[in-house]
Amino acid sequence: MLDRRDAPSYDTGSWGGARFTLLLGRIAFCESPASSSAFGNADGLPTASRRYGRVKLWVTRRASRVNLNSNPSNCVIIDVAAGLVFRDGKLLITQRRPHDHLGNLWEFPGGKKEANETFEFCLQRELKEELGIDVEAGELFDVVTHVYAEKTVCLKFLRCHWRRHEPQALGCQAFAWVEREQLDQYKFPAADAQLLQRLRDNPDLWR
Repeated sequence: MLDRRDAPSYDTGSWGGARFTLLLGRIAFCESPASSSAFGNADGLPTASRRYGRVKLWVTRRASRVNLNSNPSNCVIIDVAAGLVFRDGKLLITQRRPHDHLGNLWEFPGGKKEANETFEFCLQRELKEELGIDVEAGELFDVVTHVYAEKTVCLKFLRCHWRRHEPQALGCQAFAWVEREQLDQYKFPAADAQLLQRLRDNPDLWR
């Protein structure tokens, strides 16, 4: 027997989920022995069960069309820091390794933020590991969120000031210093389109 307290909730919005839970609770009551004695009739069939039989069928069919995995609480959020490193009118970009996700595409250097880090510290550490350079993380330039089936990635792009050491391809396939007019010559992930347009539309960033 389905206990009303165990009736499943379906993520169809606050009203939709409540309606499903209420209907399933009624069905559970109608199927209980108590409901049979309270609502029974001469032919031995509980009137309430017959009345809600059609409701149960509708709920079952409706529930089969609900996305039970749409609950955002099941989604892992990953914070990533990425750097916009300008020097002498050029911007530093890196190329992903072939075996990486979206391999061979170009991106802005950075990486996953650890739980005990700030975005600024994360960026300084990642650029040291990936390129061997020292930078000073500056102001926030843009925030981009990518939503996947199993996770949500929040990228924060910070302007950075190059301090010392020349870049080396330590944690990437290659790197390049590019001018604003050269951005179109490199293939970036489609999700970076908005950020790239902002960079093209702001020549003052490159001075």
